[in-house]
Amino acid sequence: MEGYNKFIPYYLFPDSVYTVSVSPSSFRTKISVGSNPWAQSDFQAQSGHHCERYGGGGHARVGAISFEPGELAKARQVAAEIVEE
Repeated sequence: MEGYNKFIPYYLFPDSVYTVSVSPSSFRTKISVGSNPWAQSDFQAQSGHHCERYGGGGHARVGAISFEPGELAKARQVAAEIVEE
């Protein structure tokens, strides 16, 4: 499957504040960072800011980074760094 509805993680894990996901496809390897719109939290992940540092973009609530197809290991490493922050 090359994509999914970005709200599914919040349905499955309603207490989560944000998500970081890696999804490979035939045309790119993508990292998506998002904030749960239903979360009752003052935490702001600044998703776009994190993504900009790796060549991606976005804004406070969502962001993304695209890598070449097949760069799954690199995308997973970057995703882990974002999660660590």
